[in-house]
Amino acid sequence: ACSVLGFIDEEDSTLIFPQARGARADSAPRKVIRDRLLTAGEVRALLSACDMEESPSAPRDALMISLAFHGGLKTVDLINLTLDSLIFDDKKSTVNIRFKAPGAKRARKIPLQNADLIALEDWLEVRSRKPGALFCPVFGRSRTVEVKRLSAAAMRTVCDERAQQAGVLAFSPNDLARSGM
Repeated sequence: ACSVLGFIDEEDSTLIFPQARGARADSAPRKVIRDRLLTAGEVRALLSACDMEESPSAPRDALMISLAFHGGLKTVDLINLTLDSLIFDDKKSTVNIRFKAPGAKRARKIPLQNADLIALEDWLEVRSRKPGALFCPVFGRSRTVEVKRLSAAAMRTVCDERAQQAGVLAFSPNDLARSGM
């Protein structure tokens, strides 16, 4: 925190915190602010970075970022979502996501916004409508989707890649959940 605020220069801050095993001495340390809140502008930049990319994982990432920020879903909640969590209401023409947090007595419903619906439709087109986890990994150059749960480490990697593309400081998936609520 002192380094970020400018009380300690970069060279001294790298001496305070030892490098991880296997890290190269010439590599620059990654600046991570722990437990930070993202602004709405940063989230818009992340979502637009997803929109500009033409990869199969872009709608998945946009949907994850939006659900974490607007719905307050943490990493565990996002990982545990399945296709059965989606509730289509034909009478009201709405889509809700129903999930039950670990230890909670009741399930919570989160209505999807228009941008979320577009990302969901695009992601389901890539993912297919097989039962299973909603957020799945995309593999290799062929960009094939395997219907299995995305790991928490993979979600962290997605956040790091999207932050770099959007020019936003690094953040954790749970920082998004804290920022939106």
